[in-house]
Amino acid sequence: MDCKTYQRGNILSAESDRILLCQALVLREALPNLLQCGGVGTGLYNNAGNFMSQEISKPVYLDCNASNPIEPRVLQAMLEAYRVLQGNAGSPHLHGQNAKEAVHRARDQIGAVVGAKRHEVYFTSGATEGNNLAILGLAQQGKATGKMHIVSSAIEHKAVLEPLERMRSMGFEVTLIKPQSDGRVSSQAMIDAKATDGSQAKR
Repeated sequence: MDCKTYQRGNILSAESDRILLCQALVLREALPNLLQCGGVGTGLYNNAGNFMSQEISKPVYLDCNASNPIEPRVLQAMLEAYRVLQGNAGSPHLHGQNAKEAVHRARDQIGAVVGAKRHEVYFTSGATEGNNLAILGLAQQGKATGKMHIVSSAIEHKAVLEPLERMRSMGFEVTLIKPQSDGRVSSQAMIDAKATDGSQAKR
C-alpha cells in the first residue's frame, strides 16, 4: 500500500510521524470492520500534537483484550433473549425453565467447540473473574495431589499474575518465563521449567 504522506499545513519532520501515519493507513484498510470510536478532535496528529490529516477521521479501536466490538449475531441473540426470556433460570415455573433451557443450550454450543460437557462450562462476568476462578480453583487439587509448581509467562495480564502471586503465598512454586528478544515466550522454556520441579521461582 502507498503510505504517502498526507499533510495539512504541517510538514512531518520525524520518521516516527511517518511511521505512525503509515500504520494508521494500513489499519484503516486491513481492519475495516473494527469498531471506530469518534471523539473530540478526531483526525491524525503527529508527536508534537500538530494536526496532520483528515484522511483518517476516526481512530481505530484495537484494545480488544479489554473490551471488544460485539459480533452482530451475538447482539441479535442477546436482544432476543432480553425480549422473550424474562424468567430466572433458577425458578421452577415455565418462564424460569425456558431461561434455564436457553442457558443449557448455550453451554452445549460452547462445549461442542472446546470438547467440554455441559456441566464443565461456566459463565463469568469477564476475563478477570474467569482467570481467578481457573487459577485459584487449582489450589485444593494441587495440594491434594502434590502438584505445587505453576509455570506461566512473565508478560501475562495482571488478572493472571495477581492470582499467581496469591498461589505463591499459599505455598505454590510459581515460575514466570521471561520473553525472548522478539517478545515471544519460548514454549520449550516453558516445558523445561516444568521438567525441573523444585527449582527456585523465577521473576
